[in-house]
Amino acid sequence: MEELFEEGTKMEVPEENEGGDELKEKIRQLEIEKAALIRGVRAKDLDYVVFKVRQKEGEDINTLLDEFLSENPEFLNRTGRHVSTGATHNQNQNKSEEVKRIVESIIKNMA
Repeated sequence: MEELFEEGTKMEVPEENEGGDELKEKIRQLEIEKAALIRGVRAKDLDYVVFKVRQKEGEDINTLLDEFLSENPEFLNRTGRHVSTGATHNQNQNKSEEVKRIVESIIKNMA
C-alpha cells in the first residue's frame, strides 16, 4: 500500500488509543452543550456555562448542569419577564374613557 504514495508523503495513522482522551472530552462537551440548550441556556452564555460545568467533578452531566443552573439562574433564557418601571399608567382605563366621550359626543350630535 505504501507504494501508492510518493516518497515522503506517507499517511500518519494514529495509534489505537492516541487522541482517545481528547475525543472523550469533545463528546462530553457536546453532551453538556446539548443538555444546556434543552434547559434553556441563552446562546450567548453557552460557552461559559459549558466551561463551568466541565470543571465540576462528577459523571452525571444532567445533575452537574442542574446544580449549576439552580445556583446561577441568570443564564437561563426567560420569556415574559415582568419589569416594573415604577410608573403607574392604566392605558385601558384611558382608552375606555376616550371611547365613552366619543360615543357621548356622537349621541349629542345626533339629537
